[in-house]
Amino acid sequence: MQSGDIDQKKWGLVSTLGAIFLLGGNGYFAKDLELDVLNIIMIRSFIAFLVIYVAVKLFRAKLALNSKQDYLICLLIGVLLGAHWLSFFYSMRVSTVTLGMTALYSYPMMTLILERLFFKKTIPKIDLLLAPLVLVGVWMMGASESVQGADNVLGAVVGVFSALCFAARNLLQQTYLKGYPAHHTIFYQTLAIALVLLPFSLSQTSSVESIITTSHEWWLWIVLGIFFTALPHSLMAFGIQSLGAKSVAFIGCLQPAIGTLIAYLILGEFASYQVFAGAGIVMICAGVEIARSSSGQSATSSVSKKSAVSN
Repeated sequence: MQSGDIDQKKWGLVSTLGAIFLLGGNGYFAKDLELDVLNIIMIRSFIAFLVIYVAVKLFRAKLALNSKQDYLICLLIGVLLGAHWLSFFYSMRVSTVTLGMTALYSYPMMTLILERLFFKKTIPKIDLLLAPLVLVGVWMMGASESVQGADNVLGAVVGVFSALCFAARNLLQQTYLKGYPAHHTIFYQTLAIALVLLPFSLSQTSSVESIITTSHEWWLWIVLGIFFTALPHSLMAFGIQSLGAKSVAFIGCLQPAIGTLIAYLILGEFASYQVFAGAGIVMICAGVEIARSSSGQSATSSVSKKSAVSN
């Protein structure tokens, strides 16, 4: 492996870890914002694509894609990302931050299955061990939840659906948008989400009223759109390009542990010893994948050099 490839993988690892840390804060916005979920997702998308557009123009870069097909692919991937966000936030809102995040992180297993079914990739033996262990850790974290008034079954089901959308979106991005910078793909995906959700928001009087009555939260919307949407998803897109969707999925399993800690510190959601044990299992599996990614083993076993350069 050439030194340039190794450097890119190291930067991809740093970008992925940075994205995971920032995305771990999404639980706060899902639980603490008064605005309804649909409008949260629409507004964060509008803010994200506007910020990326301004940044690109300041650096005099280009945003045009190479073909009409790529625009359609960005639209499809944007819809999947929007479905992931909507179901993810709804899962945390009806249950708890910990349960919503742990249900989402069944997506490493889904990524392996989708890669095998649709892209005919061979699954390395170590991944066959890590994926079930991650699911065990996720189950331990979610099974201990007994918060009064929380609908844990619905939260888990919706969270798993969110995981499926996220896994499919990451694989499609890795496969079909590998030639674009990270900000290209995130710009068009967030634009697609905003445009798709806007008619639904405007068609509901209660939705418009919700935006008006919660307008005092405007600064939190901006923080969510910039630092917890545009920035981390651009970083994650670069990580997918450099490491592959599967490696990013396993490393991303650190996010529930980070989210649980943030939920405890800011929202007062207490985590039991079983949650910490499950988080420990997940973190060990993620640590193994981080070590493999940094040494280049993971990429060579799951993603060819051609597809390694690909939210």
